[in-house]
Parts: sequence; C-alpha cells; structure tokens
Amino acid sequence: ESDLTGVDIDGKSARYIRATDGLNVRLTIDYEIQRICDAVTQAAYLEYSPKTAAIIVIDPSNGQILAVSENPSYDLNDVPRNDAELLQNEYVSVAREDSVKLPENTWFIVDILGSKVFVDDKEIGTLTDVMQNAAVDVYVVSDGKNETMFPALKDLIKNVDIDKKTITLDGKRFKEVAVEQV
Repeated sequence: ESDLTGVDIDGKSARYIRATDGLNVRLTIDYEIQRICDAVTQAAYLEYSPKTAAIIVIDPSNGQILAVSENPSYDLNDVPRNDAELLQNEYVSVAREDSVKLPENTWFIVDILGSKVFVDDKEIGTLTDVMQNAAVDVYVVSDGKNETMFPALKDLIKNVDIDKKTITLDGKRFKEVAVEQV
C-alpha cells in the first residue's frame, strides 16, 4: 500500500472492512442546492480566474452539510505528487483543538502578541513582535515611542498570563540583556 504521494507504507496492506449495523453514513447533500453551487463556482472560476472558487452550505439548525463545491475540482485519482508546492505563498491554519500540545512554559506567538510587558511591577509597553531568526526568540516591546528587545530566556521571564495578556520579567536580568532602540 502507498500514501497519497505514492510512497510505500511498510507493513501495511489494503483490507476490506465489512459494514456493521449502527455505523451508518447518512448523506445530507441536497441535489438542487449542490447543482446551483456547482454552477456558481464554475461561473466565478471562469469569470474571475481565482486559484479556487469554493462554496460550502451548512444548515445552521442541525449542522448538516447541504452542498460542497470547488472549482477546479480535486480529483482523488490524480493527486498532485508535491502538495507542499500547492501551499506556497498561501495562508495555512490549524484549529486550536487540532494543534500540538505545548510543553510547560511555552506559548503560541499569537497568544502572547499584544500582551502588556512588566519589568517587576513597572509596565514597559506592549509585545509587538517575536523575531525567530536566532537560537532563541527575541521579543520586541513598544511603548509607542521606543522599542525594547530582549531574548526569551527562562531566567528572564517570570510569568506569562495568557488570559490577562501580561508578561512579567525579572528586573535584574532584564537590565543585563535588554536592548533599547530609540
């Protein structure tokens, strides 16, 4: 057996699993809505020439999917062999519940951006950027006039409160490693 890119999967073989009572799939696609969506995506694709035109119609009262249409359509029998190239220059996102579980004292950048930063009890500004081009992330804090940068060191960061959007730093260590740009 092979994956979608044609790479063999060692020790795996295709097998048939018989249907089991109680494990039914109920199709909720509405033929008329699907037909209209197919026509609309095709017309939009031809008129505006986007990479993709897509529609999903969901019944808000019960969550049933009534139509799914994409143009050009995706042929599962003709899978591109380099899907990564298709994602080049595209936004990619992952639902929070599907994201990796982070180790303790580790945060997603999106969760800490915009946090108020304190050195001991004194607010010094707002976290505006995290630069990831070094061995350690560098946090950029702005007070509206000046920017201060410091490495994200364990002995510097005393506390991060995602809910309150605050980061508290050790004052002594901050003086040793922070760089202010005026």
